[in-house]
Amino acid sequence: RRLARFQGSLLCTHFGLSGPVALDISRHLTVHREADPTVRLQVALLADLDENTADRWLLDATGRSALSRLRERLPERMARAVLAAAGLDTEVTAQRAPRERRRELVRHLVALDLPVTGDRGFTYAETTAGGVPLGEVHLESMESRACAGLHLVGEMLDTKAWAKEKKEVWMRDVSQ
Repeated sequence: RRLARFQGSLLCTHFGLSGPVALDISRHLTVHREADPTVRLQVALLADLDENTADRWLLDATGRSALSRLRERLPERMARAVLAAAGLDTEVTAQRAPRERRRELVRHLVALDLPVTGDRGFTYAETTAGGVPLGEVHLESMESRACAGLHLVGEMLDTKAWAKEKKEVWMRDVSQ
């Protein structure tokens, strides 16, 4: 069962994953893994395709290597890594790949299980949610209701609590 889903930029770095999606999912993954350590993280490298469509997409590249086809949508190093994880040679065509290996490749493309081995710690932490609830702030002046003279802005505030349209209004008003 899917617990959360995010779509956007994901960066592969020398130490692991980063970027907006990694930051968004980290909070949810942490909470769910505390309750159930068997919770898995999956990434859809081709998020717009399901297994059947991804398989057809691979097979439509008649006479071309799987690597060539994957490079249309993935960086070469990622394409090579996914092929290796599926047990396929970079020069094999989808038509000549053993069916089970091709299906494994498809599974990696649409729902790749990623092991989570840790995080980079507090030194590198970034805030992705939380902060002072907006109900505790005078929105006209951004002054704290609890501590006169203290003004709060940006990531210090819990804007995730508001509906999207309220956030857009708030952001527009603050930027004026």
